[in-house]
Amino acid sequence: MHYFASLPSLILDPQSDIEEYLVAQLTFPSNFIWGAATAAYQIEGAWDADGKGESIWDRFSHTPGKVFNNDNGDVACDHYHRWRDDIALMCELGLQAYRFSIAWPRILPEGTGRINQAGLDFYDRLVDGLLEAGITPFATLYHWDLPQALQDENGWANRAVVVYSMGLTQYTFGVENVKMVVNLALTRGNLGRDKCGIIPIRGHSGVQGTAECGVDSDKLPGGVDISDESCARFEAAWGHPIPHEKGLKAAHALDASARGEIDFMYLVGGNFLDTMPDPENARRGLARPRVRVHQDIVLNTSTLVDAEELVLVLPAQTRYESGGTSTSTERRVRFSPMIEDPDGVNIAEARAEWQIPAQIGRALKPAHKQLFPWQSTADVRAEMGRLMPLYAGIEGLAEEGQFVQWGGARLGGNGFPNMPDGRARFSTVPIPAPALPAGKLMLTTRRGKQFNSITYGQKDPITASKRRDVVLFHADDLRERGLREGDRVVIRSEAGVMEATARSGPCRRKHAQAFWPEANVLLARVYDPVSGEPDYNAVVTVERATASRSSAGASAPHAAPPGAAAAPSPTRASSGRR
Repeated sequence: MHYFASLPSLILDPQSDIEEYLVAQLTFPSNFIWGAATAAYQIEGAWDADGKGESIWDRFSHTPGKVFNNDNGDVACDHYHRWRDDIALMCELGLQAYRFSIAWPRILPEGTGRINQAGLDFYDRLVDGLLEAGITPFATLYHWDLPQALQDENGWANRAVVVYSMGLTQYTFGVENVKMVVNLALTRGNLGRDKCGIIPIRGHSGVQGTAECGVDSDKLPGGVDISDESCARFEAAWGHPIPHEKGLKAAHALDASARGEIDFMYLVGGNFLDTMPDPENARRGLARPRVRVHQDIVLNTSTLVDAEELVLVLPAQTRYESGGTSTSTERRVRFSPMIEDPDGVNIAEARAEWQIPAQIGRALKPAHKQLFPWQSTADVRAEMGRLMPLYAGIEGLAEEGQFVQWGGARLGGNGFPNMPDGRARFSTVPIPAPALPAGKLMLTTRRGKQFNSITYGQKDPITASKRRDVVLFHADDLRERGLREGDRVVIRSEAGVMEATARSGPCRRKHAQAFWPEANVLLARVYDPVSGEPDYNAVVTVERATASRSSAGASAPHAAPPGAAAAPSPTRASSGRR
């Protein structure tokens, strides 16, 4: 424990014995520790020695005009080299403790990731020397010498918007990752204030909006938990009973269908065949129902998979053709007017997306047409406004530019009313430690040029790759395996095998990146236990492809189905599941 003492203002008689007075007036607790305190930048010097990274103080003091006389801490007291002498001085002073700070960029030169062993060794020697001298070390983890690499990424900015995407969520611990994002924002005070917040990046505007409106196996419309009480409110409004149990998430429903447990499947958008791990299982899941219905604005590869008896395709209109709303990443539900284009392509059979299930309901329940009363998008929005407090105000949207933003401009500005005591809570999150056996790599998937899971371009604008059968490696991992740029390789996981072209790219050591959906054949059916999101990563081995296999892989790509780009050239893939 640290104690700090300060001398009171003293009015002394010049004839008095000052020393005697002080002894009489000042007392210290029996466990008071006498010591000295320093900070790394003030005394260490060796600003770039033995792998240390640049700190914000290094950058600041090296900038002309920032410090009087252009002084800096490049050498300072040279404690890094003279620490033994400094401990000897502490012993002469009779110090019982020494409070020092650990230079962050001496341990982590880039702020995160790679550890500088020489930096750790210095503090090991220092602590061992203090203990041998009978001096208690007190370490301060951070004393204002932030690595410049982190400062370049906004450092300790007092305002920030944290943006995350599928790179955090597509793991078995994706929900835990997001909890840590929230923890970070709470720690920094970046919730509930102007120019602060958290934004998840989604695939397209329908994902968030449909989930909020009830296309979620765990929720009722408006994000309401499924309970007898909440179900009763919707039953009273709609005039008929609804299930009180949670449903199956998309991946679990597809697996159940592959096991033969689903006879009828109704799909609104999406492409399970090209988005889910283990494509052969996805194909079985699509094929085993007796009847499968696709309601969509385009055809895709999953539409062409046969069902046991019947595949029915119901063409839908885009919101530009029928009018409606879209939901943006910052929770704005915007009115989207119908665009009339006399010269455009009009599909006579296509209907508004809300209209199709309403027509089906009226046909199936002719005696209960009142259950499907909507005649326009305005009618749908009116019901949403009545039944979904989250969307209050949506019933008034009628013109371009109008929107509602549920929760207001900033969530948390007035506390968190759904939380105990109206206050946010930190989450305790276990740190994942995925096992990576010796000689293997962790493969993850990247999207490249794609839109809504159905259209693929050959060129990836981020890596400038002009083909999709490329797998990216760290250059050192290629060299260790005797591979060169452009070599054909075979990649194996427990789920399947894929042949591709090896390239070096922006990867960490012992990691590889392959394009999705081409690499889905390598992915097992493993899901986040909370969200049901598939884990789009796999532990793999890599080997050079044999000449015979490479020549087999050079066959011409198959013809593309309607609504999809030509198949990428050429990726050979096979599933380990049969």
